[in-house]
Amino acid sequence: MNSNLKKGLCVLSFLTAGFSLFGQSTESDYLIKMDVDKIGSTIQPTMYGVFFEDINFGADGGLYAELIKNRSFEFEYPFTGWTPFGDVSIRSDKTCFDRNPHYARLINRKQLTGTGLINEGFKGIGIKTNEKYDLPVGGINSLKNVRK
Repeated sequence: MNSNLKKGLCVLSFLTAGFSLFGQSTESDYLIKMDVDKIGSTIQPTMYGVFFEDINFGADGGLYAELIKNRSFEFEYPFTGWTPFGDVSIRSDKTCFDRNPHYARLINRKQLTGTGLINEGFKGIGIKTNEKYDLPVGGINSLKNVRK
């Protein structure tokens, strides 16, 4: 590269940096004016309630202390949040609860890995010492002639 071109680019860089610094104000005073007597947009009478924006799992895992992601297998992909191993399927037939039409069916076929589900929670599952946690589980034994 030509020596004069290098000098020119260098001077141009310094001038650009100098002008950008010169153009910035060090003061941060701002003024916001509001006319509280002036009516803005009309709000429809059919619009009521509370707006809540779910940011960073604020609803799931935040406000109502949800620990399990997709606990009732309601997501579009039912295994979202879950890692199944063994013979696991999500079913909707012969449900135990009307409020929860989906359930996991686990069949132990004596695989080396066993059969189960692991939930990832919301960036983990935060368990606290000396806290009480309820885990409601429903089950149906489909085996006949079970010995006790």
